[in-house]
Amino acid sequence: MPFEFGRPLGVPDNADFQHRVLTAALNLLERKDGPVFDVFNEEAPGRDDETMECWSCPVTFAKKASDETLEQLVLNEIRLLQPWFDKGKNERGYTSFGVSEMSLDEIVSFLVSFLEDTPVSAKPGIKYSIADSLKYAAEDLKAFHNESAMSQPGHATANEIENWYWGETAAGRLVREIKQSCIDHADPMVSIVTAFTLVPHRQAFRDG
Repeated sequence: MPFEFGRPLGVPDNADFQHRVLTAALNLLERKDGPVFDVFNEEAPGRDDETMECWSCPVTFAKKASDETLEQLVLNEIRLLQPWFDKGKNERGYTSFGVSEMSLDEIVSFLVSFLEDTPVSAKPGIKYSIADSLKYAAEDLKAFHNESAMSQPGHATANEIENWYWGETAAGRLVREIKQSCIDHADPMVSIVTAFTLVPHRQAFRDG
């Protein structure tokens, strides 16, 4: 299907189109020949629709200043995005944030510790390994930013939000720097997580 990654039924909030995709998929079960491979050739409606409002993030993040650490920049972003995150969560009634079992402040502190000369340990009481905690903390930070972005005016495609997160936010830069610094981490599982799961391969160009 020629849709954006992560959207197997096309764009959100278009029930008629989604039903056509599901019907086409279920009709494959009636095929007697096999193995079955078929292509859904209908393009999903999206940004080409002239009635669709273009998306742009109305929150302006400060560029790195000499007296601001990366940790401070990420925390400032969170403060600015929090109202948008709360708005989206209240409207949807759910959030994907929370798998790490840490608060946002704890997540930032935990992630920053991978860049510093301090022992890295998960929050006391967390049942996950260090490597899993790193993965889940990074996913929660991304989920917070992405859900905040999706709650803002206009229609954002998955690609727009992904490029915004990895290219324009301090949070995305923090995770990218962790990947660069932890490839040879003493914990081999941390090395695997940083090498293969933290940053999408298509965003690797940002760090040369």
